[in-house]
Amino acid sequence: MTEDMQLHILLSKLTIDFETALEEFFQEYKLTTTRFIILNLLYNSPDGMTPTETAKAVGVTNATISAIISNLKQVGWIDSRQKLGDSRSYSIVLSDSGLELMNKVLPVYNQNISQMWSQFSSDEKRNLGNLMTRVSQLVGVMSKNN
Repeated sequence: MTEDMQLHILLSKLTIDFETALEEFFQEYKLTTTRFIILNLLYNSPDGMTPTETAKAVGVTNATISAIISNLKQVGWIDSRQKLGDSRSYSIVLSDSGLELMNKVLPVYNQNISQMWSQFSSDEKRNLGNLMTRVSQLVGVMSKNN
């Protein structure tokens, strides 16, 4: 097996392992990774975000974000807020129960992330960040025909 293939397999395994660990963590709170990302975006945007802004930030289509927003409204974690001066436009914001949930989840989540990354030196984190950025930029090569 080539070194390139070994790195590819390691990255794939790491991605799967990381997602599995996150899903197990989020299950306790009846969350998914995508739900958490959206709630975290709204937690950090007290004025809310439009569905289109949210879709772009998460990297999903408008149709997908509409379904997720509908689900999050149904469970009571977000509310819609009409935009001033535009009756056709609205923002989504955390509801009181969404804020309560994030106030429970975020401290534990942040502690877990900090604990994991504390095992690395600043130089290691910086180097890994640079390498991951390069890999992210090159991922498109996989979909191109040579």
